[in-house]
Amino acid sequence: NTTGRPNITLGGFAITDEMCVNYIYYYPKTSLEVCKSAISDQSLQTYFRQVQEWERQPTSPHLGISDNYRAIDWNPVRASVLHELYLQSPIYMQCNQSSGERFPGDWTSVRVTPVLYPLPPTPRI
Repeated sequence: NTTGRPNITLGGFAITDEMCVNYIYYYPKTSLEVCKSAISDQSLQTYFRQVQEWERQPTSPHLGISDNYRAIDWNPVRASVLHELYLQSPIYMQCNQSSGERFPGDWTSVRVTPVLYPLPPTPRI
């Protein structure tokens, strides 16, 4: 439970991080080994710049992404705007073949696939 933390929880593989790993089994066999995706760096940098300029948050283009997240004094409005950014921004994908080589093509600004039948929102406590 992360509700008592003073700041955000970032994604990662540490026990204190938010872990989101899915294993998908499929048939027939393909050469797909692993796929990872994240919001595009450009979209995040735009968000960090806007909260700095409009809301005087201490973000900076010279800080790393994790440090910029931690620099923000989070409130429900900022979190909601970031949530909308996640829903609408292009993503960066990295998919590797079984050989370890990346699949060919430009995967740096992929549009998010629309969800046709979304789950109902979880009630807030």
